[in-house]
Amino acid sequence: MAKATTPAGVQPGAFDRLRRWLEKNTNVLLLLPAGIIFLLLTVFPLFYNVYISFFEYAFIQDIFEFAGMDNYRDLIGDQIFITAIKNTLRFVVLATVVEVCLGVGLAVLFNAKLFAKRFLLPLVTLPMMVPTMVVTAI
Repeated sequence: MAKATTPAGVQPGAFDRLRRWLEKNTNVLLLLPAGIIFLLLTVFPLFYNVYISFFEYAFIQDIFEFAGMDNYRDLIGDQIFITAIKNTLRFVVLATVVEVCLGVGLAVLFNAKLFAKRFLLPLVTLPMMVPTMVVTAI
């Protein structure tokens, strides 16, 4: 009976190891392009904006000088900026409270045995479905 031999440069099981590695890492390999695009479109611009915020740039003279923390001092001292931050925080807190209360209230309402439930549930969810249907139809 003859034994099966392998060529000198090929190790037995090399393709099996590659197949197992691909099976374990396919998810990561498929997500890698999306992750790179995400980094290029969000994280890089964020850090670049922080970097350029430390410089003073004159558009007409094309002067790009290091300003240090002067831009941030000017920003913190600006009353319009402080007012804008206060308005934003008020809006965020109010919108969050209203949305949570409305969501919990509707959940409790639709969880109860309600006569008009079959009519009200589609009426409430319809505004969430229409944009998706319109985009799909285009």
